[in-house]
Formats: sequence, C-alpha cells, structure tokens
Amino acid sequence: MGKSKPRHPLGLKSPDKQLAGTPYSIVGDKESVDLFYAVQDRSRKICNHALRVQQHIASQATEILQPYEREIRASLVAESNRIENYDWSADMVSTVAATHKELMSRGLHFMLTALKGDPRVYQAIGLYKAHELAEAWADEGLRPNAAEVRALHQLVSIGEDHAGRYKLGQNWISGSSHRPATPIDAQSKMHDMIKWWQASTNDPILDATVVHAWLTHIHPFEDGNGRLARLLANLTLIQSQYPPLLLRHDSDRGRYYDALTRSDDGDILPLYDLFAQVIRRTTTLMGKPEYVHDIIKKRLLSNRSQSHAVWQATAVKLFEMANERFHRRHWHADLMGTVDLTAYSLIIDRNSDGNTWHFVVSDQKRRARWLAWFGYNTRRLLDLSTERDFPSMYLSVRDDRPHALHPYRKVSGVGGYIDEVVISPLRKCPVIILHSSGYCREYALEEAADLLVEALAGPAENHERPNS
Repeated sequence: MGKSKPRHPLGLKSPDKQLAGTPYSIVGDKESVDLFYAVQDRSRKICNHALRVQQHIASQATEILQPYEREIRASLVAESNRIENYDWSADMVSTVAATHKELMSRGLHFMLTALKGDPRVYQAIGLYKAHELAEAWADEGLRPNAAEVRALHQLVSIGEDHAGRYKLGQNWISGSSHRPATPIDAQSKMHDMIKWWQASTNDPILDATVVHAWLTHIHPFEDGNGRLARLLANLTLIQSQYPPLLLRHDSDRGRYYDALTRSDDGDILPLYDLFAQVIRRTTTLMGKPEYVHDIIKKRLLSNRSQSHAVWQATAVKLFEMANERFHRRHWHADLMGTVDLTAYSLIIDRNSDGNTWHFVVSDQKRRARWLAWFGYNTRRLLDLSTERDFPSMYLSVRDDRPHALHPYRKVSGVGGYIDEVVISPLRKCPVIILHSSGYCREYALEEAADLLVEALAGPAENHERPNS
C-alpha cells in the first residue's frame, strides 16, 4: 500500500493544485509539503490579524487617512528604489511627491515634458504614481491585463526609452546564472503569467509571491522588473486587505535575493515564507496603539513648516465646528486671525511675541463676550501631558473696565472646567483640554467643539430665540 499524501488540516488544495499552471512546485516529500501548509496557516492568521488592524487604523485615522496612505506609499517607493541601489529615503520621496503633486494629477505626456532633464525625479515620481494607480485598481478588485501591466511599467520606468515596452534584446539578472526569457518569448510568457494571476483564488500571499517571482523570472522588460514585480505583489495583497509588502533594503535584501534565486530553480517556498514573515512584521507594527500617529508625526511633522500646515488645518476645523454650534444658539464666532508660520515658530519656542488672536465670541445681541487666542503651553500642562509640540489655546473674557489696557483678560476655569486647550493633529482624539480640577483629557473634535461652546455660551437648554 502506497504512502498517503499529506493533507492540509483545513482541507485546502494540495500545493500542486494551487501552483498548477505556474513554473513552481513544492518538493514532494512530506517535510516540504508540511512547511508549505505551515506558511499557509500563518498567512491565514496574518490575514485575520491584518483585517482587525486595518479596521482599527481606519477608525483612528478618519481625518488623516490620506496623509497616512501617502507616507506608506513613500516608504514603499523609497525601499523599492533602494533595493535597486537608487539612493532615496521616504522623506525625500514625500518631498518630491508633494512638490510635483499637480504634475502627477496630469497626463503622462505632460509629466514627461515638465520633468525633462531631471531623470532622478523620475525614479520617485513614476513609481509613486504607479502605486497610486495600482491602489485604485485594487480598490475596484481588478488585476490588470497585459496592456495595463505595461502601462504600470511605463510609469515605473518613466523617462526611459524602453518604458512600457517589452525588451528587444536579451537581458541578464546581475549576480544570477538564470537566463531570462528571450525577447521573442517574453510576450507569450507574460500572457501565461497574467492569465493565471487573474484567475487565481489562492491565498493572497501565495499569489503575490508567485506573480512577483514569475515576472522577475521572465524579466520581460529591459529594466524596472524588480520594482514592477513588487508593485504587482502589493496590488495583490491590497485587494485582500493585507498590509503592504514593505521589504527593507537594510534588513531583507540578502534573504530576498537568495529566495529569488531559488525561485528561478522552481522552489517557491523560501520566497513565500519570506513574504509571509515580512507581512506579519508589518501587521505587528501597524497593530501598535500609536502606530498611525507615530508614522505621521515622524514623516509629516518632520519640519516646522509641515507641522504648522497640518496643525493649522486642524485648528481651523475645530473653529468651524464650534462656529456651527454657536450659530445654532444664535451666538456668533468671528475669526480674527490664524497663526502664521512666524508666530507658530515663536510660540513653539515659548516666546509670547507669537501670541495670536483666534476668534471672538458674541452673544445673541452681538455683544463681544469672549476671545480665544493662542500662546505657548503652561508649565502645568507640560507636567500633566506628553504633548508639547503645539500651541495652546486660552480663553479671555471681555474687559469693559475703564482704562483697561487690553479689551480682554485671561481667566481660568472657563465654564467651570476649561483652563487650556491644545490641538494635537493626527490623533483620533486631537484636542487635549487641561481642566481646572487639574487633569488632562483627550477629546475628538466634535466633543471638544461641544465643550467649548457650552463653556462660553452656557448649556444649550438655557438659550431661547432672541426677540425679532
């Protein structure tokens, strides 16, 4: 009686059936098959964890999802370029993408014309734009056809003569004895790969591994094959709610190249195992409570100008929410000024010369009652809160005393509880209020707007419509 074949405990198809139609297989001994199934079990657990993490990120990043996605994209572009020995950091990619944001919204021809003579920028802009396009396709549940893959390559290799065109001459993989497909075979082999990829319903990490290995094995383009392969792998993962495949140049490059070499000999397992490990690492990092805030703070708030812009946008949003609530009570909030970069820098440096009026609150009879203004943090707040990178908002009452030097005087315990307010952007609860009772608490923008309006105008039930 012959040996029984190993069976997956969850009843998944055998490795041979999952890899049917590809150049890959798993060595038929029980140990190798068991390892394959172990990686697949790990992938399933990663998927479950990733779904929870992605939901958590979405819930805490409602206001900042776009900047967060931009920074993740910048990291992917930077690391992919560094693997190919192009000197890019995520900060550099972010800066270039921000500088050329309008260009990227235009057509490819316009981008090429505008950036002519600056080939280094192509290395970041093209791949960044390709990631944007791939993410859009992933959101629609699409896996691109051959023409669309060539369009992605045109972006990846933007500015090069061979961009978007299959190779015309034989190419080689540096440091490998593998001989890629000949130019005459490249198109048909790509057709086979894409046909399998579009039809496959395997574990997404396995699909990502196979399409990556297969494309680099064919090496259908003169250059840019590795960057395109990582892009297609990420598209596959994003479609199934996995985090991105963020291969690190410093820590993953050696093992990555070794696994690719083994995949050229038909052994897909080492690369599959590596991809699962990398995605599990990313999922673990993303699951940390302050992950979103930390990555944005590290990237988006890396210099004072960027920090000011993000803070200012959140401060204005809080004002708009409060103003809407004042109007419901037939009170009025009039914007008196915003903190420019010079004033912002002075406040952060604890210089009162940066103090700035923000808005004045008037009652139902249009009598000015309160002033909200920005200055630097008090020592009391710094002792109670870890947030010390942004200005504080204070509340002053109208001072109609004769000969008063200033029309408003600062008061504590406004509404019985508000002493100081700090707007700390890029958090789920971005408003920190120092209460007169001596404790700090974080609030969502809507909650903070409600508290401010109630403190300044009193409880909603105390308000009646003014006489007409």
